[in-house]
Amino acid sequence: MVSEKELIHIDRKLFEADKKLLFHYINPINEDEEQKKFFADQSYQPQFKYQPLLFNPVYLEEELRSLHIGPSRAEVVFQKKAESLRHFLQLLANRGKPGFTKWSITMYGQPSPQLLRLAKLYVSQKTHPVEEGELSSKEVISLFNTAFLRYGFQWDVKEKSMPARAYVSSQEKTLYLQKGASFTKSAVKKLIVHEVGTHMLRAENGGKQPYHIFSTGLAGYLMTEEGLAVYNEEENKVNTKHELKTYAARVLAIHWSLKGGFREAFNELCKYVSQDAAWKLVVRAKRGLSDTSLPGAFTK
Repeated sequence: MVSEKELIHIDRKLFEADKKLLFHYINPINEDEEQKKFFADQSYQPQFKYQPLLFNPVYLEEELRSLHIGPSRAEVVFQKKAESLRHFLQLLANRGKPGFTKWSITMYGQPSPQLLRLAKLYVSQKTHPVEEGELSSKEVISLFNTAFLRYGFQWDVKEKSMPARAYVSSQEKTLYLQKGASFTKSAVKKLIVHEVGTHMLRAENGGKQPYHIFSTGLAGYLMTEEGLAVYNEEENKVNTKHELKTYAARVLAIHWSLKGGFREAFNELCKYVSQDAAWKLVVRAKRGLSDTSLPGAFTK
C-alpha cells in the first residue's frame, strides 16, 4: 500500500497526463475542404488530416507505466484511471492507422443488436425541429455566461471547428461551441442542461475534492455521465423527439461506418435525415481515420 504522499504524487501525474490527452486531436483539420470535394464528386471518399500531437506518446506511455500503484481498494481507482489514459493515448497515437478502431472499441464499445433495433425505431419516426429564429454567436455566448454566473462557475466559452456542437474540457475549464453552427434558444437551453448542469457541474464538484482524479473523471465515467445528461434533459423537458432521432442516427452512423466507407454510411443515413445532417453524423463517426473509404469508426 502506498503512502498518502505517494498517492498525491500519482494523482498529480495522472492529472498532468490527462491535460495533454485532448479530444480535439481526433477532429479533422481539413473538414471544410473535404466536404466540398465530397459533394462535388459522387465517388469521392474524404481523406482527413489531423493536428500533430504536442507531446511524445512513447514517453508519456512510459511515464504512466512507471507509476507504482498498489492493490488496495483506493489505489485500484487510480490504477483504472491510469489504464484508461493509456488506452486513450494509444487511440490518439493510432489516428489514421489500422489500430484506431480497435482502440476506440476498447474504450467505448460498439452498438449492440438491441441498441441498433432501438436506434432504427427512433430514426424511422417522422419528426420536425421546432421552428425558431437563430441566435447570433454573441447571444449564445451571453446565455452560457449567464448560466455560469447562476451556477457560480468561472469558465470560458470559445468557438472551435469540430464535429460536435458542444464539448466540455474540464482540463481547460472551457466550453467549446462548434464554429459556424446555428443555435436556437431551445437548443441552447438543452445544452445548458446537458453541458453546464451535468458535465461542468460534476467537474466543479470533483474539483472540490482532495484529488484531481475527481475533477477530470474516473475511468469509465463518461457512459454514466452521458446517461445522466440525457436524464437531466428529460427531467427539464428540453429533449424533443427530433433530438432523440439525432441520438439514434449517431448510433447508426457508427454502425454503418464500422461496416463500410464514408460514402456508404452517408447514403444509408440520407434515407432518414438531410444531406447536411448525414455529413455531420458521418464525420463524427469517421473522425480519427485518414482514408474514410475503409471500414472503421470512432465509437464514442
